[in-house]
Amino acid sequence: MVKVLAARYYEPRKPLKLEQVELPKVQDDDVLVRIKAAGVCHSDLHTINGLFPPAKPPPITLGHEMSGIVEEKGKNVKKVEIGDRVGADYVLSCGTCSYCVAGKDNLCDNFKVMAVNTDGAWTEKIVVPQRHIHRLPHNVGFPEGAIMNCAVMTSYHAMKLAQVSAGDTVLVYGLGGVGINAIQWAKVFGATEIIGVDLEEGKLDLAKKGWEPPLR
Repeated sequence: MVKVLAARYYEPRKPLKLEQVELPKVQDDDVLVRIKAAGVCHSDLHTINGLFPPAKPPPITLGHEMSGIVEEKGKNVKKVEIGDRVGADYVLSCGTCSYCVAGKDNLCDNFKVMAVNTDGAWTEKIVVPQRHIHRLPHNVGFPEGAIMNCAVMTSYHAMKLAQVSAGDTVLVYGLGGVGINAIQWAKVFGATEIIGVDLEEGKLDLAKKGWEPPLR
């Protein structure tokens, strides 16, 4: 039995508890990741403040934005090697239902979400199916890699749904983690006029500068 420290949620508007929890066994298709960075999404704050209760009865480990280093892998894992720098999806599909087999994991009949109905990433180590692990480019740091599959890809998906293309005007309400990335994606998608709306001058200044996260 391997135990790790994790930040555990018990009830709304109460401090999290740092506790030892048992680490799940690494199965044949799993990867064990030592966490190097974990983001604080506003969804986590909603849970802590009682606005978004987890589906799994507490206690539960919060956090779903993560990056780290592969420390162990199952015998079927070919996607990554021990020592690789990786990020991970936080919506975990089963890989076996008809939707997953068809490549439509987002419609999985049996999906789980970190920090909602399974333990999340505010821990020292986490076990994730290899299908949800992604190598980080050499020039992307762990902090940036942690938010890649949440704030970054959420705003990318928004651009896709909105069918943003060259010459469009894009309006972004709120320049937090998702919004500031939406500004950058709008530029990538070719928008010629991008309007950002926020109450905080600091966030507006970042948007005006065409802010990009530092790479390292």
